[in-house]
Amino acid sequence: DKTKREAWRARYAALADEREERTRSLARDFAPFRETLQGKEPGLAEVQSRLSSDEALVDVFRSGGRYLAWVVPRKGEVTRFDLGNADDVEALASAFVEANADSTAGGEPAERLAAGRKLRDVVLSPLLAGLPTSLRTLYLVPDAALAAVPFEALPGSELGKSLIDELRVVHLSTAQDLVPGDDARKPGTGAFLFGAVDYDKADVIGTAEVAPGQAAARSPALAGLD
Repeated sequence: DKTKREAWRARYAALADEREERTRSLARDFAPFRETLQGKEPGLAEVQSRLSSDEALVDVFRSGGRYLAWVVPRKGEVTRFDLGNADDVEALASAFVEANADSTAGGEPAERLAAGRKLRDVVLSPLLAGLPTSLRTLYLVPDAALAAVPFEALPGSELGKSLIDELRVVHLSTAQDLVPGDDARKPGTGAFLFGAVDYDKADVIGTAEVAPGQAAARSPALAGLD
């Protein structure tokens, strides 16, 4: 219908103008807030000040079909690494994640070891080569598929050892997480541990029909969490 089509075009044009005006208005209103955020965003110097002499930070980023990594030491320049084609890196990451899961479930440990060595050689070894041998803690900011990799389970530099036997690996969402904000809570002490959770029982109890006015039964583990 020509009439309806012309009316639709006029309405579309009017909404496009309104959208453009609202976008400009939002940008104007957001500017002071953006400047405040930029003023509070920790810079490289603040991040490095949080690192000890035996610590380093590795920030990984997937960009333009490749994986890039920046190694941040306690002092000195930041080093940039090109870890290679993203598809190749992600294939290695996927292979290790699957082999690690299979090994945990009773699969072949040799497959996990082989997949882990391939991934370590491509992603981790080039980065560690430029860091001091005194390194004890590695803060890691993984990206994309590498965020699913249990880096602690990668093979260590010595036969029979894993990376966790040689380094303390701390996963971060951003490098700025090293710098606590003004409202950051102080870290607690100790640990809360629980085990022997009967997940199957919990699922059955959680989905079972309960008569009106009757409280649902809880498994001992879930009741303990309450």
